[in-house]
Amino acid sequence: MLSMLRRMMFIILRYFKSLGQAESIPFKMLTFRTVTLLCIVSVQRDQTFAAIDIRLIDVSVDRIICYIEEGLKTTRLGFHQSSLDFRAFPVCNAIFPVFNIQQYLFSSFIYSLWT
Repeated sequence: MLSMLRRMMFIILRYFKSLGQAESIPFKMLTFRTVTLLCIVSVQRDQTFAAIDIRLIDVSVDRIICYIEEGLKTTRLGFHQSSLDFRAFPVCNAIFPVFNIQQYLFSSFIYSLWT
């Protein structure tokens, strides 16, 4: 089971790497790649990513922290969802979430100016 999962992850990461850098792919593909990478790295449910507000993301050169303000379905009363902390690994920007998030935020900002 674990070897099959590793093989699938390898195929996904190889495909993302083949797409090239984040600046050169369409916005929709950048969105899919960013969310998939975040899911792989953080092992969170999709409801967690749906609750992320773009205004509550701290961005620095080598780190991104996503704060989740609203309670999730699986959060117990009196507890708060912890923040998601992603750190950069400058080996290959195509398959690491920090650079993809930075490019996504930049692209969404540019897109919002055009609409």
